[in-house]
Amino acid sequence: TGIRLPHSRSPSFKENVMRRLQSLVLSVAFMFVFTGPALTQTQAPEMQTLGLAVCEWTYDQLEGTTECERLGDYMVHCTSEWTNAAGNDVEAVFINGYDTNAKVYRGYRFYSGGYADSGIGWVHGDSFTILYKEPDGTIYRASSTITADRWTYVWHRSVQGGPWEQTEEGSMTKVR
Repeated sequence: TGIRLPHSRSPSFKENVMRRLQSLVLSVAFMFVFTGPALTQTQAPEMQTLGLAVCEWTYDQLEGTTECERLGDYMVHCTSEWTNAAGNDVEAVFINGYDTNAKVYRGYRFYSGGYADSGIGWVHGDSFTILYKEPDGTIYRASSTITADRWTYVWHRSVQGGPWEQTEEGSMTKVR
């Protein structure tokens, strides 16, 4: 008969997506760490509002937490875990910060389900807003207000340039 090779389990689609997501997150993180300015003890003026996010947060309306830390002088890296309204566990990585070359704020989102996107935003006072454009033309507007002990957020979407509709609202409380 023929030669039989031992059976090996091939990686599942989910494992492949998670492996690629981990590689992408590490690549983005290293890109910002090694191409950005050197870490200093002073906070850049562009990061005053986003810098308030650096700590651990617990969701007020959902079961879950978000932990944020600095990534150099101009980026904040957040890792989140929560159970959504449908009872599904979700994990995500968010990187928000100021692009010193383009002089704009940027946001990057990576979800455990294999979804990722990015957007451009702005800071006004203690509020931070990012617009994320989906491939189908839907635009999501994520607005956050961060204070020393509270983080509130509101999500709106506009489908194909239509009116804005609120899709989500919530808050988090500082743990430490």
